[in-house]
Amino acid sequence: MLIVALLVLVATILAAIALVRSVDVATLISGNLAFRQAGMQAADNGVEAARALLMSKTSIDLWNVIPADKYFATWDGGVTTAVKVFDPKTFDWEASSKALTKDLKTGNTVQYVMHRMCQNTGDPALVVTNCFTARGATAEGISNRIKEPGDFACFNPDTGENYCAGDNPYYRITVKVTGPRGTVTYAQAVIY
Repeated sequence: MLIVALLVLVATILAAIALVRSVDVATLISGNLAFRQAGMQAADNGVEAARALLMSKTSIDLWNVIPADKYFATWDGGVTTAVKVFDPKTFDWEASSKALTKDLKTGNTVQYVMHRMCQNTGDPALVVTNCFTARGATAEGISNRIKEPGDFACFNPDTGENYCAGDNPYYRITVKVTGPRGTVTYAQAVIY
């Protein structure tokens, strides 16, 4: 009887240990989800700060790079790697982004960078600038879809007129939030 009682006691202790470990794992997971949610909320602040900065500039100001504001007039601006493609994970955030004040309550640090979705600097209405644009108004019989780079459907080669190009280029705002426990959250918004 004593041996059976000891075996039941050992089994009960092992079950209790397994239950405690599963509760610990659930607590860690819920904590990580909370940090992720806080990171996404902080990213919204970064998007709004960048949007407000863009709105404070004239359209001509935005034709060229504004280094102090961490604004790039091309979609690959600030990329220092051999392949000129913007990747938030390999981007040099310390040198090429604008940081908001660290939130002492949550421990999140928010950084953002802004890119105009154009291949080249200059007037977005010109074909050589090669921008993703949204037209302010549509002409009769012309689709209001996004003009994509290399898309010359509305370009008249005889006159050189690009009657589909608009003066509303798209802007990509990329936000990086670094938070507690080494959490990193990226968010992007495209506006025009």
